Amino acid sequence: MVDLRFVTYCGLYCGLCTERGRIPRQAAALRELMRKEGYETWG
Repeated sequence: MVDLRFVTYCGLYCGLCTERGRIPRQAAALRELMRKEGYETWG
């Protein structure tokens, strides 16, 4: 069963990644940047 908490905004599943802690932080930063630039409904 896939734990949806580990699916990032980019669509990668962090449960399979050794960089598990890094990708969600980067995805959250990307989402915030997109929101600030007016693209919150894109991506």
